[in-house]
This record gives sequence, structure tokens and C-alpha cells, in this order.
Amino acid sequence: CEPEKMSFEKYLGSFDIHSYFGFYNKNNGEKIIGDWVAFAKSKNKPFFITEIGNMDLGWGTDNPGPKSFKAALSNASDVALGMNLGVDGFNRWSFTNRGDMDGQWQLVNTYNLKTKKYTEQVLPENEAYYGFAMLTRFMGKYASVLSLKSDQKLDGLVMTAYKNMDGNLQILLVNNNKESVSVDVVIENSNQKQAFYLYQITENTTKLPDFKLNPMASFKNSEKLKNIQLLPESITVLTTNGLKSGDYGVIE
Repeated sequence: CEPEKMSFEKYLGSFDIHSYFGFYNKNNGEKIIGDWVAFAKSKNKPFFITEIGNMDLGWGTDNPGPKSFKAALSNASDVALGMNLGVDGFNRWSFTNRGDMDGQWQLVNTYNLKTKKYTEQVLPENEAYYGFAMLTRFMGKYASVLSLKSDQKLDGLVMTAYKNMDGNLQILLVNNNKESVSVDVVIENSNQKQAFYLYQITENTTKLPDFKLNPMASFKNSEKLKNIQLLPESITVLTTNGLKSGDYGVIE
């Protein structure tokens, strides 16, 4: 972020940058995003990351790296960190491309790379599809990012929390470690009678042919959110919104 080079900013309604190599846990990544957020706020304008992805995991032609679960972990970590820093919105680089240009970014498969023909059925690319669902399925328009703190610094664990306009709460936890992590969750100033639901995905679970994104566990109220096990290299959502796999995702 170089404000001295932005004499044209008065003509802009917002600011955005692209991130092609992931900024979570990268040298100066957090500082760069934080500087952009601070600059945008100083001009009373929003700041977006309008293309997000990690080419370090592979890219070009039909490279499968962008649709891998490692890519989903990277994207989830970037979004969680970016939300905490004040980024106003994110856009994944690609959703429905054929998979033969700049890598396999598609969330759903529409094209047979071997026969070079479109498929009769449109099927999810589970690792990418459900990895992105964990970021978007529970979040409504105008969600508010909540204050969050941890009593210990855990390398490889990034988390954020947000509240939808309808009052539903969500906590996103991304464990990049190769070991499980146990966490207790305390929610201040909340309706303690609200039930919570646990959703969690890993590379292995998303590869199951019959996988459905349903709650893995439920908790009677927030006081029961103890000893939550975050599996190695997993994405977890704790939410008061117990969506089943056949339910529509949140819009408003």
C-alpha cells in the first residue's frame, strides 16, 4: 500500500487488491492487508480482496492445486485473518471454469478434461466446494465481525467470529496444524439458551462419496462449548444456525 502514489483515489468509490499466493502466515502479509484497510478507512471507503487464491499450491493449464483441500485451508485462513483486520469482502478467483486454464479452480465439475467435452451432470468438486461452503453458507449480507481474543497464541490456528442480522452467531476456526487442537469457547453478552451446532471438514471427509454437510454435534447452549476438538488440517464452524445439507444457505 503506497498512498503517495494514489493521487487518483478521489475518483474511486472503493479500493481492492488481488492475492494470488495467500497472505496468512506469509512475510508482511498481515501488515500489507492491515495497511490497506487503514488507508481505505482513512478515506471512508471500503476495501475488498476481489481475487483470492494460492498459486504456491499449483496453477496453470489443468493443475489440480487450486481445487485441493490445502487450497481451501489457505483461502479459509486468509478470509478469517482478513475479516479480523477489517476487510469488507472477498471473492474467490474462479467458481465454474472448465479446469483447463490457470489450473482447476472450479467449485463444480462441468467439463471432462480427457474427452474435452462438457459433462451431462454438474457435480461438486468436494474439497473446493465444501471448503468454500464453510466460508459462505452460514454468512448473511451485512454480517458484523465480532471481537475475539484467545488466552494463548497457537501457531497454525486462525479464527474469527461474526453475527448475522437475524442474530445468528458463527465462529470460524481453521486448524492448519498436523495435530489436533482442543479449544474451549466462551461467548460474552449472548443468549446462553441458544443451541450451537458443530460443522467440520477435512480432506478425508470431503473425499467420502456420500459426504453431506450436516452438523457433527450439537450443544444445548454456549456454556457447553468445551473441549471442542479441531482435527488436523480442518475447517470448523460453530453456529446457532443448524442447517441441514438440503437446506438453502443463508442470503440475508
